[in-house]
Amino acid sequence: MELQDVRIKTVEVPGDGNCLFYAVVQQLSGRKCFDSQFFNEAMRLRRRTVDYLMSHKTEMRDVIIAEIITSSNVTTSNLSDTQLDEKIDQHLRNLAKCGTWAGGEALMAIKEIVGANIRIYNPHYQPLELVHGNGRCKTIEIYFNGINHYDSVELGPGGGQTVQGNEDRGKARNGSADLGVESRSKAQLKDELKRSEQGRVEM
Repeated sequence: MELQDVRIKTVEVPGDGNCLFYAVVQQLSGRKCFDSQFFNEAMRLRRRTVDYLMSHKTEMRDVIIAEIITSSNVTTSNLSDTQLDEKIDQHLRNLAKCGTWAGGEALMAIKEIVGANIRIYNPHYQPLELVHGNGRCKTIEIYFNGINHYDSVELGPGGGQTVQGNEDRGKARNGSADLGVESRSKAQLKDELKRSEQGRVEM
C-alpha cells in the first residue's frame, strides 16, 4: 500500500533524559501537568522497566546487546560470556538512573509491562508498531524526533506536523527466543533509534 501522510500533534514532554517514560505516562494518564506526581510516576515506570529487563535478561539479551553496541560504538564479538554479562548488568544499572537515555530495550520491556502496543512515529520512516500479544489491546503512540527526544502523540486533523504513515506497518511481536521481532522491523527499530544513542543531551 502506498505511503500516506499522517497528521499528528505532539504533547511535548520535558527533555531531561527521561522523555520516553514521560511520553508513556502521558499516554496512559492523559495528564499534561508535569508536576512532581507525574515525575514520580515516570520514575516508577523506569524502575519497573529495569526490573523487567533484569528478570528477563535471557530472552531480552539480543535487544540489550544491540543497545550497548549502538550507544558505545564498540563490538562485543571479542568478549567472553562473563564479560558480556558484566556489560549487560552495567548497562541496566545505568538505565536505572534518572536522566539516562532509554532506547529499544526499554520500549520492548514497556510494551510487556503495561500490556499495550507501542506505535512510534518519526520524521524518517513509516511508523513502527511493537505489538503486545495478539495486538488486541490499547496502543500507546509516541513520536521520536529522529535525534534524541520522545514526545507523546495526539492524532488529529488540526495543527501538528506531518509524518509518513502506512497501514501495512512493520510489526514486532513477542513469542520466540529473539522476541519474535521480524528482521525488517528489528533493523528498522535500530535505525530509527541509533541517532538518539549518538547524543545523550535531549532537546
